[in-house]
Amino acid sequence: MRSFQTSLSMVLLSVAISCSEPAREGNTASSNQSQAPITSPQIYHTQGMVKSIPPNKKLIIVDHHEIPGFMRAMTMPFSLPDSNMVEGIKPSDSISMTIQYDGESILLKEITLIKSN
Repeated sequence: MRSFQTSLSMVLLSVAISCSEPAREGNTASSNQSQAPITSPQIYHTQGMVKSIPPNKKLIIVDHHEIPGFMRAMTMPFSLPDSNMVEGIKPSDSISMTIQYDGESILLKEITLIKSN
């Protein structure tokens, strides 16, 4: 009886592992991009809300909308190639962003403050 329980446990564990693998892989932007090699950088536009800008101004943390065909909505940091890009922008501001993806990394190309009426 004990060997049956052990065998059953092993089978159930194997099934659980094999069923969970595709779900984890399908949740990342890089897995979407790995299906077809990128021959030239892709440009994407999105909007979001600034969550924070660390004092050294090397990052901006943004809660951004979904980028169809690339990335689900999430809060994430973006490296700032130039600290002047965030001049006049503060946490809780709404922004639009242009990003570039070359198959390996995301480059923040432009940030624009969305003026509220």
